[in-house]
This record gives sequence, C-alpha cells and structure tokens, in this order.
Amino acid sequence: MARFEVYISDDGLAEIDGEPLVPVPGQSVHEVVLDHLHRYAVERGAAVEATVTERPDKGHFVLEVAPDGSSRLLEPEPEPEPEPELDSQPAYEPQPEPAYEPEPEPKPAPAPAPAYEPVYEPVFDITPEPESAYEPKYEPAFEPVYEPVFDNTPEPEPEPEPAYEPEPAPVPSDEPEPEPEPAQAPAPTPDPAPEPTPRPTPVSGSIIAAAVARAAAAAQATTSTPAPAPAPAAPAPAPAQASAPTPTPALPAELAARIRHMTALAQAGRLDEAYGLASELRRRLTEEVGADDPHAVEALAVEAYIAHLRGDHREAVVLALAVARIRCGTGDRRAPEDVARAVAAWQRLDDERAIAVHGHELLHMWERLSHRAPLSPPHAALAKRIRRRVRELEVFV
Repeated sequence: MARFEVYISDDGLAEIDGEPLVPVPGQSVHEVVLDHLHRYAVERGAAVEATVTERPDKGHFVLEVAPDGSSRLLEPEPEPEPEPELDSQPAYEPQPEPAYEPEPEPKPAPAPAPAYEPVYEPVFDITPEPESAYEPKYEPAFEPVYEPVFDNTPEPEPEPEPAYEPEPAPVPSDEPEPEPEPAQAPAPTPDPAPEPTPRPTPVSGSIIAAAVARAAAAAQATTSTPAPAPAPAAPAPAPAQASAPTPTPALPAELAARIRHMTALAQAGRLDEAYGLASELRRRLTEEVGADDPHAVEALAVEAYIAHLRGDHREAVVLALAVARIRCGTGDRRAPEDVARAVAAWQRLDDERAIAVHGHELLHMWERLSHRAPLSPPHAALAKRIRRRVRELEVFV
C-alpha cells in the first residue's frame, strides 16, 4: 500500500512528501489534501495511507483514502517499550532472613452478637448522574426513513380498485314500453369507462419502503410502456409518474431488484449480510462506471445507511461524507441532506480524535455549500453546533 507524509501548517499551507499544495479559490486546505490523496488512489487502483501532521503540538494521525473517495482513520501502531538494559540492573544481593519469632497465641474469639441485634446494610445512592453539558437538541434524519435513491416525498399506496366489468346488455322484454321514444332520437350511448392504468406492485413491509418503492417504480417505467393518464379533455397524454422533479436518473431494473433484496435482508435483521451485498454492489459499480456515476453514488448511500443501522457510526460518517462530497461537486441539490445524515452519525462517535477530524470535514462541506446558496436555518444550526463541539475538543487537547 502506498504511503505519503502530509504536513499542514498554521498558515493554512499543506504539502505531500515535500510537494506544496495550492488550493483553488473557495477550496480549503483539507479538501485539496483529500483530493490529491483520492487522485493517487485512483491512479494506483488501491487505497493509500497518509500520515497527517497538523502542527507539532497537535500530533499526527493516519488516514486511509480509497479509490471511491471514502476515507477513514487508522489506529496508530503502539510504539514498542524500550527493553531494560542488562548492565543497568542492580546486582542481586541476598536479603537477610528475619529472625524467627514465635507467633502469639490466638486470643479467644469474642462472643457472638445477640440474635435480636439489627444488621445495618449500607444505603447506595441510586440518583442518576446528570448528563453531560453537551447534548444535541436536534439530530438530523438518518432515521426513521432514509431515501438513498429518490428524495421526493413518496406517494401513498393506492387502495385496491374493483375489477372493471362491462355492463351487461339489456334483456329484451315482451311487454311494451309505456312511453316509447321517437325513432329519430336514439338514446345516447354512454362513454366507455377508461381502462385502468397499470400500476407497479407496491413493496410492503420495508425499513426503507420509500426508497424501494421509488426504485421499483423507476424500474417499471424503464421496462414497460406507460399507459396514458385518464385526464379529461386533454389533447396530449399526461407525463409518466416516474418523471419526478429530481436530477437522479431512473434505476435499471437489475439495480432496483438488488436494492429490494438488500432491504428485505435488513428487515429480517440480517444486517451484516445486507451490508456485505451493498459494499459489493458499490465496488462493482465503481469499477464499471466510476465513483462519480449517479448509480454508484446511490449504492454508496445505501451502504452508508445500512452501516448506520448496524451501529458502525464511524463508517457511516465516512461513507455519507463521500456521498456529500461527490454530490456537492456535481451540484446535486441533495448534497445538504447528505451532509446532515453524516452529522447524524457523527454525533454518535465516542472517539475524540475521530470527532475532531470528521468535524473539520463537516465544517468544510457546510462552507462549500454556503458559497453556492445560503444554508437553511436547521442546517446553519447544525454547522454552528459542530464548530462549538470541535472548539471544545481543541481547548482540552
């Protein structure tokens, strides 16, 4: 595995193996370091390691960057303890044995306590300890429903409609009609009822039912011929329901089927198996179409969500940040929500070094998004909370 040495100074300058890096306007020094390491990983077709040093007083950490753009912290190898020198050990000197002294005779045991004497047991204070001062008041929504494929609001499942049956023809009667109609004015024929529009089979009982339903609808729209919408007095057919206002293209039928299978496994509690399939799908799409392809990014988002369900919050932060970084670079309007999902997993980290490193990455992402458009009030509050938490950690370092 290729290894690099990264140094970041107080002046905001960085270098990799002695080569200085110059960020473009609007790009932070951490982003230019990650971009160069990502490029090295893509050129080599394998993950690379970098030892990052931020000022001598802040120490260093080891970062691994994969070809798909994801990064994670590695645990530093413990330094071996120095072996004691043999010459410095004091010479063995026998200790004099203590003189033998006879043990005193045991004293008679005290009389047992009366049976009626109460026995007092210590009382333990079970008052719960107060929670720490840092308690996030708002947690962004990795839960309860995360839609990695389509982010528009899922439509409610339609109620089953009765099967269409043509009306039976009138049976002729031998009795004369009481008031016959004139021959030149035939009775108007009722318009035939419109044929029912075929609907995709809804997927029920899923922990991410919205994402799977959207994927199934998109796959059905690409493989079948859409029926005209029953709009009265419309000169042109109505657009298909699959063309929702979102820049994400329709998923292929094979990809939608694999996502439904992973969803069923996650619903059954087989999270490890579902996570393995999601990782394999993301790697295959990255090799075939590239890490920036929308379908590969969707697979990466599914992998991040299942990692969150498994309780692997550090991996969920890394994967969600990779999704947000790619979508922010392509101008995808869902990038702020991806950063918010990364914050949801970041708030559950317990390692202070990982909190500080990923906190800086989250702040850089919010800063990039604020250059494009003002942040919404909830997102601005999240960025403020992250900045306060990172500063608290830097004070105690």
